Amino acid sequence: MKLIIDNVRILASPTWAEPVKGRIVCENGRIAAIGPVAGDAEITADTNFLDGKGRLAMPGLINAHIHSSSAFMRGAVPGLPLEPYMLLEAPLDDFSHSPRLYYLRAMLTAIDMLRQGVVAVRDDVHFFGDPTPDNAGAIFEAYRTAGLRASVGFGIPNVLEFTKIPYLREHLTAEQRLEMERAKWPDQAEILSFYHAMFNEWHGSENDRLTVHTSCSTPHRVDPDTLCALSDLARRKNVSFDTHLLETKTQAVHSHHRDGKSLVRYLHDHGVLDERLVAIHSIWLNEEDLDLLADSGATVAHNPVSNLKLGSGVMPMANMLQRGIPIALGTDEVSVDDGNNLWTNAKIGMLLQSLADVDCSRWPRPEILLEAMTTAGARAMRRETAGRLAVGQDADIILLDTSGALYAPLNQLSRHLVGAETGASVRTTIVAGEIVMEDGRLKHIDENAILTEIHDLWDRYSTARDAANVAAQVLLPAYMQSANQALAQDLGFSRHLSGAIRTEKRGS
Repeated sequence: MKLIIDNVRILASPTWAEPVKGRIVCENGRIAAIGPVAGDAEITADTNFLDGKGRLAMPGLINAHIHSSSAFMRGAVPGLPLEPYMLLEAPLDDFSHSPRLYYLRAMLTAIDMLRQGVVAVRDDVHFFGDPTPDNAGAIFEAYRTAGLRASVGFGIPNVLEFTKIPYLREHLTAEQRLEMERAKWPDQAEILSFYHAMFNEWHGSENDRLTVHTSCSTPHRVDPDTLCALSDLARRKNVSFDTHLLETKTQAVHSHHRDGKSLVRYLHDHGVLDERLVAIHSIWLNEEDLDLLADSGATVAHNPVSNLKLGSGVMPMANMLQRGIPIALGTDEVSVDDGNNLWTNAKIGMLLQSLADVDCSRWPRPEILLEAMTTAGARAMRRETAGRLAVGQDADIILLDTSGALYAPLNQLSRHLVGAETGASVRTTIVAGEIVMEDGRLKHIDENAILTEIHDLWDRYSTARDAANVAAQVLLPAYMQSANQALAQDLGFSRHLSGAIRTEKRGS
């Protein structure tokens, strides 16, 4: 299939200062010609023309971290520290654990993403019970149908719940500890068997539009041998390996108490800190951690809105950029980013650094955030053909209408895109040379049917979820006590702003 976008302004890379007017020719899912003089493309019977007049073409966005399995939780959970929040984020109810529910959640995620110009996602799935190929397959099936590019990993814990969080054991009742000890967790062989099934069935399908990556959720949620085995599997399959890394101060405290070292050093010492690692959040890193991360070639997936809602802290972006650490951008999940908007995360990710550093020369330029949403996201996906527009690259393109108020008058384009855009200007989304959204209409998704089905099942779903939440609430005090005890510890540095505010008040 051939697609020609004519008479369009082209922003081929986030580092280009000005777009150029020209033509883009796409064939077989890749860009065949691009630029002011793209040549006279041969017209065939299946050639599709788009008139790009008044449109800006740029690389489609890449969401480097999302959890589709929580897509029904928008507006459902208050701001809490991560550890107690997770009790309410995914309570274990039987109704959630069905292929159709996983399909609908992934489809709702796809609708969200395609409408704002996200062409690819890295989905870190958590299950509401034992992982099954049917439930996982339903997620891939949703992305296949929607036309979205997706890399899917599965965070499957296999250690006792109260070993993941510092001080939790001492705050639980004897009955609560016994209940956790009775819980069955999959062993390493079961986790690897599940992954092998996913690689065999889905990896590279749909002309490589759907892929699998490995995930351990966090290093504290699997035993050391499983951590190494998942990293080794990623190495053998040449895919990325996900871990939530030092998202909270509690995780940093836990690592020092449990291992006598930082979590970054723990990963390094186990041989899993390498260029395949995607380190999600990466907030509570000290200077040595940052050096190790930079030397490894790992990519950071930054989720600024999530970090704000959970009070996790401010990621040291300037120190990372100074060391050359690649930073991609994600929305995390809708329960911690109710807007689920990658453009908004870019703006907040940029502006938040002005509170973290008084040296304005270290504040990130908007081009850095555009790179985080495109080229760095491609790096996280380990896809060299994604993230920019050039001959031979993926034909993953979005067209924005820049005739509206957000661009009147047009000054510095990168500042308009990062500072003002919300995705509302996106008119066309193209994945692998195929138009999947045109003039705001999704081509492969019956959006009304999906939303109607979700609304129709909501009474039954919400009843089951409310019942599960009642059980979760019983544990909430112990989790809050554990988090507060960890937050009171002194690590010798802070990623919270509250310390500076208290110091100022004492001095005033």
